[in-house]
Amino acid sequence: MTTRHLPLFLAACLPAIALAGGAHSHGNAELDVAVEAPAILVELRVPLHDLVGFERPPRNRAERERVEQAIARLEAADRLFRIDPAGGCELAAAAIEAPLLGRQGDGAPSPAVAGQPAHGDLVGSFRFECRDARAARHLDLGLFPAFKSIRTVDARVASPGGQSAQRLRATQPRLILADRPQR
Repeated sequence: MTTRHLPLFLAACLPAIALAGGAHSHGNAELDVAVEAPAILVELRVPLHDLVGFERPPRNRAERERVEQAIARLEAADRLFRIDPAGGCELAAAAIEAPLLGRQGDGAPSPAVAGQPAHGDLVGSFRFECRDARAARHLDLGLFPAFKSIRTVDARVASPGGQSAQRLRATQPRLILADRPQR
């Protein structure tokens, strides 16, 4: 598969993986990043509990406010995913999907569905349009201070320079996007 096809592959597979009820570990998020000029695509999967403190539809006003605050933080993705300024990247799109919270991937509310799994994840998809995506060498992750329950992030990167995986922590929040010399 070429890097040109990676965004389509990620778009097709990630929602199915998130909804399949695979590995779900509180305190751990998963991040996939694809560097494909002129964009950098970011997909985040995180247990709802780490974002809002529960994994079910909100039951009262305080819980609904927690959900809205978490979604607002995620939609301000340029604060959570600070891409190396050398790439000249700006947030172009953000989509949040969390069926247990009544969120479709397009941001539209959806009705809560009976029989949802006991463990729910949120999937966030973010597109950054860049002046030169390949020049961006790193991404600094702002998830840790924004969501204190997230302790680790397992990150995977696919770029023209190859593929890599890293485990990020609050003490090491920098994701390396490219292990190659700049042009």
